[in-house]
Amino acid sequence: MFTRQIVIGGQAIVEALAFELSMSLAEAEQIVIASTLSAVSNPKHVSSILIKAAEPIVSEIKRSVDFFYSVESFPPGLSVKLCGGASQSPEVCKAFEQCFGANVERLNPWKNISIDRTSVDYAL
Repeated sequence: MFTRQIVIGGQAIVEALAFELSMSLAEAEQIVIASTLSAVSNPKHVSSILIKAAEPIVSEIKRSVDFFYSVESFPPGLSVKLCGGASQSPEVCKAFEQCFGANVERLNPWKNISIDRTSVDYAL
């Protein structure tokens, strides 16, 4: 089994967008999560910022995948699945698709989890 922790994520994309466009983190996060490029004055510029900001994340994951394939024998056919707020951005998904040459699927890890609210102690 191979595991690796990567300490960079979607927040780095939000921060890069906020910095480049001189806006608040909340505004940048809304653009990333809601994919509201149409709400900005220059959607192509924002799109290029998002793709560029995703590159370090994509590169780290690519290095992990390359290492994994170098020590294990697997059939070809990589599947890329993303979750989290930044995965809602088509530009982030595009960056992964371009790097891995694979379709990207967005996941919701909470989809099949249910909670019996009567047994939850909200005081904790």
